[in-house]
Amino acid sequence: VLAASAGNLQTIGSVTGLAPGERIYSVRFVGDRGYVSTFRQVDPLFVIDLANPTKPRVVGELKVPGFSSYLHPLDATHLLGIGRDVDPTTGRVRGLQLSIFDVSDATRPRQTSTYTFQGEGWESWSTALWDHHALSWFGEQGILALPVQQGSWWDGSNGLVVFKVDTASTDGFTNLGEIVHDSPVQRSLGIGDFLYSVSAGQVMVHRLDDPSVEVARATLTPPTIDPWGLVW
Repeated sequence: VLAASAGNLQTIGSVTGLAPGERIYSVRFVGDRGYVSTFRQVDPLFVIDLANPTKPRVVGELKVPGFSSYLHPLDATHLLGIGRDVDPTTGRVRGLQLSIFDVSDATRPRQTSTYTFQGEGWESWSTALWDHHALSWFGEQGILALPVQQGSWWDGSNGLVVFKVDTASTDGFTNLGEIVHDSPVQRSLGIGDFLYSVSAGQVMVHRLDDPSVEVARATLTPPTIDPWGLVW
């Protein structure tokens, strides 16, 4: 924990010995708590009490297969994890996975629901794994919009997958549909009742509550894009 002092940052507290031999994949701060996801073959989620910043302490831990590269608060007591499913025996990385974590009890975090996309390894992936701006969460409607690429680098599909999220259910993710683009979706946003999705070559507008209903689209003059989604 760092604090400003005389124009500098000074260390005033720390947690040591957290998951020896594992790598930290994501960290999220919400109020006076910190959440840390690490990984080797299983994904420990640690809950850290930061109420006393000079003496932070681990108060809860959950071990589940896979890992979360990004954690996003859904509400005051639930986190969304975006990462990978992993075989707990072999450590083999499987498909892109969404998780809901119930953190209402800091001492007993729980994974209440998961959704795993088909495809091994990088046959299913999302730019939200490393760029959280690619994700859109509409809390009032309980709707999540996530860019997803599936298949090989050369002939895969690109789209924005839209979910209805119910944190009270063990089947917390309902796939409402996919908005297909010619190239990877970079951003999405909601304006009123409409969902806008933007890729290098297209802007599309759909109903937020029913992505199968297309309202409008515009085709852009696309730059040169390689299979990695990079613009030149």
